Amino acid sequence: MKNLKHLAANVVLLLYCVTASAQTFEVDGLSYTVTSTSDMTVSVKMGSVNLSGDLVIPSTVISDDKAYFVTSIEGQAFYD
Repeated sequence: MKNLKHLAANVVLLLYCVTASAQTFEVDGLSYTVTSTSDMTVSVKMGSVNLSGDLVIPSTVISDDKAYFVTSIEGQAFYD
């Protein structure tokens, strides 16, 4: 029984690690995080480049020859 508990704890830890490592990428100064690989959706936030002026967030973005739908803006995404 003790080994079964250890196995279950390890499986939970492994699943947590897999889900915690979300795919992110940058395009044109904006950072995108994949929110669903099955629905091909991403969220957006400020990237590594400081942007100013009017900002246009595209409805779709391409990374590694895959098109993703931009469906959300992350909390405090453009807070400075």
